[in-house]
Amino acid sequence: MYNMYSWATGELVESTDEFDEAMTDNAGAQSGVPAYLSNSVLGRNVGDRLQVVFQPGMEDLPEYLDDTDAYVLVLDMI
Repeated sequence: MYNMYSWATGELVESTDEFDEAMTDNAGAQSGVPAYLSNSVLGRNVGDRLQVVFQPGMEDLPEYLDDTDAYVLVLDMI
């Protein structure tokens, strides 16, 4: 589960609560998830909560996000 917030405005940008089905990812796999995020979850345990910051201009930031803003992702490992 995660919530992503705009650094500039503090507004919720995206949340897994909005998805029709659960989001899963195999950390380290090339799956469309930014490599920085995938690498951040490697070695983490179920029950961990992470705060990951996507910096402005990040190379593999999804195209639908503003690359001049930073984003804070609060991720619960379930």
